[in-house]
Amino acid sequence: MKTVESGRADAGLPRGPARYLVDRGLLSARDLLDQRLTAFDRSSRHTNWAIQSTHASLFLKSAVDLSDADALGREAHLIEWLRTHHSALRAYLPELRIADGAAGIAVYELVAPAPRAVSSRWLQRGPTRARAAELGGALGTLHRESAPEFPWLAHDQPWPLWIDAPQVDTLETMSAGFFALVRAIQADANLCGSMVSIRSGWQSSAIVHGDLKWENLLPARGRPQPSLVIVDWEAAHIGDPAWDVGGIFASWLVAWLFREPGALQQSESALAALRRAWDPLRAFWRNYRAARELDADTAEVEVSRSMSFAAVRLLQFAAEQVQFSASLTPHSGALVKLASNIAARPREAAAHLAGIALQQA
Repeated sequence: MKTVESGRADAGLPRGPARYLVDRGLLSARDLLDQRLTAFDRSSRHTNWAIQSTHASLFLKSAVDLSDADALGREAHLIEWLRTHHSALRAYLPELRIADGAAGIAVYELVAPAPRAVSSRWLQRGPTRARAAELGGALGTLHRESAPEFPWLAHDQPWPLWIDAPQVDTLETMSAGFFALVRAIQADANLCGSMVSIRSGWQSSAIVHGDLKWENLLPARGRPQPSLVIVDWEAAHIGDPAWDVGGIFASWLVAWLFREPGALQQSESALAALRRAWDPLRAFWRNYRAARELDADTAEVEVSRSMSFAAVRLLQFAAEQVQFSASLTPHSGALVKLASNIAARPREAAAHLAGIALQQA
């Protein structure tokens, strides 16, 4: 991430975004001359800028092509709909300032970041028990409602569900590392069989975020509760709630696998480290189940299905790691093995990896 501090628009915030924000009344000429104005380049798929001045805190997302502009428009539309129709979720969502479909730009109120130590711990180990409980309640509230009739939201299964059988257009853009990953998945007959079963169990019943991971859950500063904001809703669709829950389970497991050298071999020290994460995981699931109003039998089914989807999300994390790689990395290979084990025995994985015994689910 590039950090720029300047009192000149052309040396800090680029002229294009600066002029746009001034023209829209979100920044003033005085802001651009303020020596305390900071502009952080947070570009990834889009051109993103986090801007802070004495009078404004903004996050600008600018599309690079037409399909990206459509995605930004859908995201903005959905966030505004959720803020309007789900008062309990409003505080967990970014505040939209401008949605400009013609320009392919969306501007949000910038979430005040948590202290660096909090953010670092968050990315390495996941949220604390209190924040995990908040997240579970918010997600359960979202998933409790039946899916509205939104023709502009996709109903397709997410692409990682077909990672063992990629489409031709995907093959044309795959890196050598991605090819190696697909071959490793296809060489595991049990994993491929599990993928078929997981796909057949997909149930489109609610609005889902679609890409829940630590990077899209921001710990916020100066807020008693909620103390987190859920961002990046571009992958949102009408889908299976277990996909979102699986993303949360998978994020904890990825952090564990990165942090503990003996994780794949399930060494005693690695398992002890994983057990220390069970308290927030259980708090997340307990509040999720309560908010979604799941009875005991349904909760058992859902936690097992969520672990199955967690296996697929692990494969997605592996794919993202080798997106520009020339070969399969050791860590990506470890993710494939862990995904295979979870997909084969999701009920056991819920108990032994997430600490959620099904009779208590």
